[in-house]
Amino acid sequence: MGKKHLCLIIAGIVLLSTQVFSWDGRRSGFILGFGLGSGYTTYNYKVEENGQKHTTSRESSLGPAYIFKLGYAPEDNFLIFFMDNNTLFTGKDMNGDNIKTSSDFTGAAVSYYFSDRIPSFYLTGGFGGASWNNGFFSCKESEGIGIGLLFGAGYEFTKHWSGEVNLSYGMPVYSKDNARVTNKFFSVNAGITLLAF
Repeated sequence: MGKKHLCLIIAGIVLLSTQVFSWDGRRSGFILGFGLGSGYTTYNYKVEENGQKHTTSRESSLGPAYIFKLGYAPEDNFLIFFMDNNTLFTGKDMNGDNIKTSSDFTGAAVSYYFSDRIPSFYLTGGFGGASWNNGFFSCKESEGIGIGLLFGAGYEFTKHWSGEVNLSYGMPVYSKDNARVTNKFFSVNAGITLLAF
């Protein structure tokens, strides 16, 4: 999963350094967005092994976050896009050991802008996959994949720039050491997003 994170960060840098904007003041058409901010994640593990079940205490962590969007806006106040919403942090694994990890929502999302012109408030909703990744800058695979939901709100304060807050929920499930592990997390990310349209 580390390669995915690195590719998305590079895509954001390319976005910031190129002229992909139509400059017509309209959101309709192709969209590409990248945002940076900070995130707060709270999580716990439910472990099932040999007929026994136990749940770890809830942990919380802060860390940097990023947002990536790629899609299409059929009209000025309605956007449809692929979204990756990710928080990177140092947390605990199911045994209580410190790990570098990330909570990730990846899926289809829509945004509705209350005005077809700038400035405007907007709401976002998404459905897709959630993953829990140990070693976010390594080549390790996801520790688990499951259902993910995302709800967000933002304010486009000037052309192409907005502040947004996203709440994501994920329930990745995976097997480790003959145990079935379910990780439930909530992440709140807040940041500034650049949206090219």
